[in-house]
Amino acid sequence: IEISQGRRPRILPASPAAVIETLQTLAERSELSLLNLLEMRRPLEIEIAGLAAERLSEVHAQQLRESIDALRDAPDRQSEIAADMRFHKVLAEATDNPLFGIVLDVLAQLLYASRRKTLQHSGREMALSFHERICAAVCDGDATLARQLMTQHMDQTRIDLLEANGAG
Repeated sequence: IEISQGRRPRILPASPAAVIETLQTLAERSELSLLNLLEMRRPLEIEIAGLAAERLSEVHAQQLRESIDALRDAPDRQSEIAADMRFHKVLAEATDNPLFGIVLDVLAQLLYASRRKTLQHSGREMALSFHERICAAVCDGDATLARQLMTQHMDQTRIDLLEANGAG
């Protein structure tokens, strides 16, 4: 509800911001591990890659390429993480299903921690390699290959998290 002096109160359109903030707080205050996050993220990201391949616009294709360039040229870890997260966010946007983006927004803080750990462990080259191949499959409209490559990417992320935690 928007209230302004001298005007009647009016109901604003629904926004996911309040829900995102509430769920973010819940996720941050719970005892979730990065492996818990990956278990939830894996099927989500795989489906996102496939749907993005089926629905990709030229605008999203360009944004994917730009995120890859940003990762390649990142001057520091913060920039690498931002570029990595942008790649996955653009894939979600390319599905034309806003719920994928909302879920990624809710998980943003945990995703940031996961990306920081995996990039510190395996460096940007591993992420770049997967992002380039996933981008090519998505841009070619090959949903099957996009899903396979994202599956491999998530499997490598699991290996990186386990090794970074000393369990590998």
